Amino acid sequence: MATILQTFIAGLVGTGLMSVVMTVIHLKGWANADMIRALGSSVTKKYEDALGPGLGLHLFAGML
Repeated sequence: MATILQTFIAGLVGTGLMSVVMTVIHLKGWANADMIRALGSSVTKKYEDALGPGLGLHLFAGML
């Protein structure tokens, strides 16, 4: 059971760090790397409302 919990925590940490790096790349203007909103907009069909669902899907996929 501890191994499964450690795996989920490692997935969350790794996905969180990847999200921070993508956000910095996007905010610096180096590339259009707003993949979290892109993922969320595939669900909501709107860019404005896409951050929450995108972040949830991104973290869930990272844990798996």
